[in-house]
Amino acid sequence: MISEIFFAAVRKEKLSTPIVVQFLHENCWYGKDIQKKSLTGAPVTYNWLNQLVPAIDDYFKQASWGLLDPAYDPNFVLCIDSLTLKIEGILRDFARICGVSTTDHKRDRNQRPISREKDIDQLLAEQSIKEKLSEDDILFFRFLLTEKIGFNLRHKVAHGLMEFFDYSVHLAHLLLLALLKLGKYDFTKN
Repeated sequence: MISEIFFAAVRKEKLSTPIVVQFLHENCWYGKDIQKKSLTGAPVTYNWLNQLVPAIDDYFKQASWGLLDPAYDPNFVLCIDSLTLKIEGILRDFARICGVSTTDHKRDRNQRPISREKDIDQLLAEQSIKEKLSEDDILFFRFLLTEKIGFNLRHKVAHGLMEFFDYSVHLAHLLLLALLKLGKYDFTKN
């Protein structure tokens, strides 16, 4: 059903790259500038919209070509790989903005300090995140990105475990929905 809605909207030109990008810019936090420190410690300013546009554009090109030519076999590899990893980054920034540390600090057996990035499940389990995101959205993100009984896309994409035939338009649609779901939680950094 989700795919039919997307395809009907693309066919009727109600959804396109410019329309979606404008919507995200005007209605989501992805177009807002975020500041953080770079690896060198220098402050950097960026926004997520710049990083999302190539994957969104590729989705619409592939979907449009597939609708125009029934013999064309759309290729959603770029869109799915990119959106999967970008959504993880967006979740990390969302956590940082909510005041959640995205790293764990421990000591190894020789008592040396070790820092490592928290995984998505750890971030989604943080109380501050649970207070901001709906329970249904958290369940959806886990099912799509990390659960073995779900799609587990983050693991499969990051470790190169997907075959070409696994890159379906249905996964692209679920990732676009995840993007919209995360975008609805606007914020103002204190």
